[in-house]
Amino acid sequence: MEQMELEKGLPPDLQPGNSRQMQLELLGAAVIGVGAALTAFAFRLASKGLHYFFTGHTSSFALTSQLLQPSVRLVVPAIGGLLAGLVLYFGNRLHRGQPAKDYMEAIAVGDGTIPMRSALVKCFSSLFSISTPRGADSPG
Repeated sequence: MEQMELEKGLPPDLQPGNSRQMQLELLGAAVIGVGAALTAFAFRLASKGLHYFFTGHTSSFALTSQLLQPSVRLVVPAIGGLLAGLVLYFGNRLHRGQPAKDYMEAIAVGDGTIPMRSALVKCFSSLFSISTPRGADSPG
């Protein structure tokens, strides 16, 4: 009797007869989670590759800042910032007519959707910005 009352309070997709639907949702969540992990891994790998391309070092960003010559310490972040800015500038021109949405703004104000192109533009801009050592990365 108590079991039946408990089942009445459950949402329809969680009731005992609907375990197939729940299994599919769990499988979908697992696939999305693995995809997100692989994407984060690819972003980190690309960041390290660009860091090596710009600096010639594979060490941490803070240590790289200390190892670079002072003139290079000024030029590399400027190039990274310029490339990040160019990606934003030309990327935003590609999707004119669509308002640029911030992630939090899309959730709080809008319908929670962000155009894929806009998200990719921000991702690549961040990649250039993150991959170049900045003065703030060096300790002390």
